[in-house]
Amino acid sequence: MPNERTHQFLDLTADELKAGLIENAYRKDDESRRWFSRFKFAYDAVNGNPHSALRQGIDLLNKCRTLDEDAYKEIHKGGAFYWLGIASFLVNEYEMAVFFFDAAVSEDIRWGDGTKTPAMLFMQLDGENPEQAAKQLTRDAQNRINRWITDYNGLSWASSTPMSIRVLRERLFIPALAPEHATWRSVATTFISFSLEWDYRNLLLDIRIEPGTFEPFYIHLFKGCLLFESLLKENPTKKPPPEQNSLHKVLEYLHKELGVKPNFDFNNKQWADVLNELENSRDSIEQSILLTGMVRNTIGHNIGWKDGVTKIQYQKLFMMVASSCLHVIACLYK
Repeated sequence: MPNERTHQFLDLTADELKAGLIENAYRKDDESRRWFSRFKFAYDAVNGNPHSALRQGIDLLNKCRTLDEDAYKEIHKGGAFYWLGIASFLVNEYEMAVFFFDAAVSEDIRWGDGTKTPAMLFMQLDGENPEQAAKQLTRDAQNRINRWITDYNGLSWASSTPMSIRVLRERLFIPALAPEHATWRSVATTFISFSLEWDYRNLLLDIRIEPGTFEPFYIHLFKGCLLFESLLKENPTKKPPPEQNSLHKVLEYLHKELGVKPNFDFNNKQWADVLNELENSRDSIEQSILLTGMVRNTIGHNIGWKDGVTKIQYQKLFMMVASSCLHVIACLYK
């Protein structure tokens, strides 16, 4: 944990900061790995001032890169990224949080000895391990995704393989860190940020009374639809050939493995069609995939729909998109 008796990097001259950067970039010992944790932004990240931590931490990293590009590339930046991940999480910037935790993982892998670092624990949703400053945040993320999993496992059409955090960890999050699964890295981070963003977006939906923009909710749902399509295309069981490049064709190619019909009618739809289909929807994986495809093909081409979405509709659509993503992992990531 960062010590309270840390200093602002602005208190250092450029020469002093550069000297410290170069010294710690090439020493490569445990003390040099903790160099960034001695700055005040690291303390602020976990002691009630995350906005300041973000501003100062990002400024510090950019300043160091400007002072000496080679030393900046060489120094271990995992600690800095980890504290910035915590600060981002605390201000509800979940994409940024996952970006910084993932960046910390990259640094840990580059410098690592095979041990599981705090950043890796977050990216693998391992909230039980005590060796992490962000343990509560990791457990929070884990609990949020567990709610999807509980809903998915309770449905009659769920995969015969019960989903769990452990299954997600073993099938997606851990393999995504391996070089042979480089294309999974953004898929795994999107899975986490999509789940984290849900609660915050849901809180905002009915705060305003007068109608206006629905951008945060449209974009969030579209992100989940893009995650669904990416999981399908990157699956390790039966990867679609390049010519099967549309969502409709991918589902036709994989329908047997998913246990669904081969043809889905979600092209040339309006947002009103999505809401009408939702109103009459049944609890089936085919219905969830159909609506996921409809949302993807409407919002993916236009966010100017006048009908918007109510809180109940948003909740239902989110769960259908989330269940569709979990079903792909259950059926195709083995």
